Amino acid sequence: MKTLDRQTAYTLFKDWINQRPGLDWRDYGNSYNAYRQDANNISKQRKDALHELNLFLFVEFDPEILFKACKWAYSGRLQVKYTEGKGWYIDYCTGQYWPTEYRQAAAAVLDRYNRFMLE
Repeated sequence: MKTLDRQTAYTLFKDWINQRPGLDWRDYGNSYNAYRQDANNISKQRKDALHELNLFLFVEFDPEILFKACKWAYSGRLQVKYTEGKGWYIDYCTGQYWPTEYRQAAAAVLDRYNRFMLE
């Protein structure tokens, strides 16, 4: 298995955070306000996750601690994995509604990692 380096981990999380949420207005029936509220929360989650990602650049890098942070944070639903054909990738198990949680999961993992490395 290849060793995960900081740049690869950074790129994985950056691409994960910056992907479009795919929020579907049809999931909200006739409630435009509920749709806008979720859209605004998703934007805030992006900001929070990118903040944690920027901090990630300034702490020591240890891939084993990152793997543990994935297990400890957000019920272990976001994992960094490697396979021969695919290389490094993020694997995520959706809880209730993917658009409203995937960035929050990344922020939780990065926060856990950053806090551990700063202790």
